[in-house]
Amino acid sequence: MLRFALSALSHIRLVASISEARSRAGDQAKMDMGGHAMNTALVCIDFINDVIGDGGKLAGKGYSSFAGRHKTFDNLRDLQTRARGQGMPVIHVGLGFDVGYLGFPQTSPLLGGAMAAHALALGSWGTEFVAGVGPVEQDITLRKSRISALHGTRLQSILSGSHTERLLLAGVATDITVLSTALNAHDLDFRVVVVSDACAAATDQDHENAIVTVRKVASVVSVEDV
Repeated sequence: MLRFALSALSHIRLVASISEARSRAGDQAKMDMGGHAMNTALVCIDFINDVIGDGGKLAGKGYSSFAGRHKTFDNLRDLQTRARGQGMPVIHVGLGFDVGYLGFPQTSPLLGGAMAAHALALGSWGTEFVAGVGPVEQDITLRKSRISALHGTRLQSILSGSHTERLLLAGVATDITVLSTALNAHDLDFRVVVVSDACAAATDQDHENAIVTVRKVASVVSVEDV
């Protein structure tokens, strides 16, 4: 009971902090086609060391190389700065598994090999957010154990509780977690915007193919458009 009460109190504080930040931002809110101000949040997904950091156990799949070629980290830093300046909450969601890999999806073709590689263990360097694009004091941090940032996390309740209507998505990989989250968010009636140059994939082709697909459920913009 005490644990539940503390969790509820934490949730209330998160929602209140989002509302306060938006109030400070004032008239910078984006408008929809009818002139209605939309509450927006930036969600940054899986920018953790094991996935995209130099020396990460999964970064060798091509994510780190992609980020270097396309200046993904520079773009993401710019995006986060713009979002905070407009009073948007910046929410970081990172993949990770408890000690012993309890609840680990061993049958997953995508995640199944992580346990054998001792990757994505919570409390390790691998699940820390990459330096320079991770959370700052006012940001929100969540952990997930599946592909979508909306699966099994508090993200939906935080967004709904703060009356968020529009999501900006940045993440790695474009064709996996960004696409999955965009599809989930669309079905939950959020307006979804993918910031393409703040996303990364294993290959340029994977990224480009995902952008083509995600346009069916989301708008696609660059950092300069935010």
